[in-house]
Amino acid sequence: MNRCRTHGPTKVNKGHNFVYAWVGNSVTQCPDQCAWPFVQPVSGYSSLEAVTACTGIFGLGAYPGYPGSLLVDKKTKVSYNAQGMKGRKYLLPTMWDPNTSTCKTLV
Repeated sequence: MNRCRTHGPTKVNKGHNFVYAWVGNSVTQCPDQCAWPFVQPVSGYSSLEAVTACTGIFGLGAYPGYPGSLLVDKKTKVSYNAQGMKGRKYLLPTMWDPNTSTCKTLV
């Protein structure tokens, strides 16, 4: 009851891994912890993640309602900003860069 969210990898049947995320109701469970940058958390910024500051930003030139300039898969017409093994394409959140105090984009 003291967490708004948690995530991580775990193993299931026959050693297969999967990644999970759980997001609770921040309004009732911990409103002072999950609303940054709109509300300053009581406990400081130590429990926040670097993507929290960059919500909705995925590429250069992003603004509210526009995720930024992204790559587009020619076959599926789906946007992405990162490519993994075996040609898999992902849309990953932008990370906060404390050295430049900006959201660092992949593309």
